[in-house]
Amino acid sequence: MSDIRLGILSDEKLDYLTVVSLMRLADARGLTKVIFANGDVGRLDEGRNRVAGEFLKSGAEWLLWVDTDMEFTPLDFDNLMARKAPIVSGLYYRASDPPTACMMRYKDGRAQVVRDWPKNKTISVDSAGFGFMLTRREVFEKML
Repeated sequence: MSDIRLGILSDEKLDYLTVVSLMRLADARGLTKVIFANGDVGRLDEGRNRVAGEFLKSGAEWLLWVDTDMEFTPLDFDNLMARKAPIVSGLYYRASDPPTACMMRYKDGRAQVVRDWPKNKTISVDSAGFGFMLTRREVFEKML
């Protein structure tokens, strides 16, 4: 995975240390370009579409989505990159009481939040949040 683009979606201005940290991590992991897109919270779709459009103009094979409210370690980053699936999302939670994971499975036409999963394993789900997600180019090309 030598040619990956890192898509950063922000609903506010990024502070200097956040940008420096992300750039250092990207550089240390061999990411070739970072795509920043500012959007507002009400229109995340527009920001994500801008990032995807810039990605598709590039020759990169992978796009790593990272929302600016995500916290992750370099090991989390490496684990996400090590998976073979065309779409892989890191595990993170919605701000709810109790917190629930941003992943669902569909059963009988209804979405159900996944509540139990094995630790340190990759599982298949029907939907997941984009906050920390690695996506292969072919996924976008199939949508065109």
